[in-house]
Parts: sequence; structure tokens; C-alpha cells
Amino acid sequence: MQLKVTALLSHGLCEKISLRLAEPEGAGLNPEEVAAMLGGQVPALTWLSPAENEHLGRGLGRLEEVVQAAVARGVQVLVDAEMTHLNPALTCLTWGLMWRHNREGPRAWVWNTWQAYLRVTESHLSAHLAQVGVAGLSCGVKLVRGAYLAQEQGRARARGCPSPTWDTPEDTSASYQRCLDLLMAALAQPGSRLSLMVATHNEGSALAALDRLVYVDPYWFELVQTGPYLSILV
Repeated sequence: MQLKVTALLSHGLCEKISLRLAEPEGAGLNPEEVAAMLGGQVPALTWLSPAENEHLGRGLGRLEEVVQAAVARGVQVLVDAEMTHLNPALTCLTWGLMWRHNREGPRAWVWNTWQAYLRVTESHLSAHLAQVGVAGLSCGVKLVRGAYLAQEQGRARARGCPSPTWDTPEDTSASYQRCLDLLMAALAQPGSRLSLMVATHNEGSALAALDRLVYVDPYWFELVQTGPYLSILV
């Protein structure tokens, strides 16, 4: 199942957390601390107001309730990526969920979504794979191109800063391929605890993934007839 964090926590709070995470001193939110708050510890972050701390606690409680219900039914949870001014907070909270639910066994119950149309994705994804390995967690990756291109570019223009996205579809496809190569190599490692969803209706990306399937035991599905010709091809 897919999970949109901003359905359970306000955009404003997620943006504030993201801004704080970008500061040199950070937000004081490591995975263990987020996991503790997901488990019921009352947030008491000094840079949030009492009302914001209360909202954070309630939102984390809702997230944990949803994930617990999914895991109890054998359902994996794929956390959606959103826009770049929200994503650092979403990733931070997802790490807490992973800390609680991805520690035991090879199966990743909580996944994160990675957007190949962002310039930073390849380097961030590489670092993420190393970090989950050190932490001893199973890792689920949903690799997408990205769904907020116009919004990201418009926001960048309004703020007078460079767009965080690649300039052309060809650049995005090249980024997707590099990320896919990175992930396929990680999947091929002995004892890998990585799970991967190649989420695309791009023919080139689908065929590139097919070429590497010697390493994995895949599942197939098509979402609402988005690429029926690819399903036939596969």
C-alpha cells in the first residue's frame, strides 16, 4: 500500500522540520528518536511550539497505527515522496518507521520512494543504501521518475533559484538508469536485504530492468492500464 505522510501531518509542519534538518545543527531527530516518538514518547522539540509538538505526536501516532495494521496483515507500506521542500521531513520520519519495522528478517515492511527527476537522487540513494547497511535494516526502494515537475520548476522560478529537477526528459531517463544500475548491483550482493520496485511505464527503463532480472525473482503488476503494451511485451 502507498502512504502519503502529508495526509496525516500538515504540510506546514513537514516544511518546518525540513528547514530545520537543513541547518548545521540539524533537528535533533535521529532514527532512534523518531522511532521512540512513533512508539508513544511525547515530542518535546525546543524549536517547535507546544501545539506543533502535540500535532507531531498525534501525526506520528497515526502513522504508526497505519503501519502496524498493514504489517499485521502482511502488507508492505510504500511511503510516497512529495516535493523537495517536504521530502527531508518525510525521509526522516520514514527512517523512524524503518527503525521500528525493518530490523528483523529480510523483508522490508516500510519502503521509501526515490524520484529520479531530482538532481540529488543518485548521490542520496547511494548514501541511503550504505546507511541502512550499517544500521542493519532491510531496505525497500520504489524508484520513480517523479510527479511534481511543473510544481518544482514553478516554485524554483518564483524563488529565483535553480530547479532541483533535471532539465530534459532525456536527463531524467539517464538518472533513472543510473539509479537502477546502482540498485540492481546492490540486489545482486550476497545476503542483500534490499527490495526494489521499478515503477515506470517508460519502455527503455522497463527493458533495462528486464535485462538484469537474472539477479532477482520479480513480481509484475500494471496500474490502471498505464502501460498495457509494456505488460504484453513483458
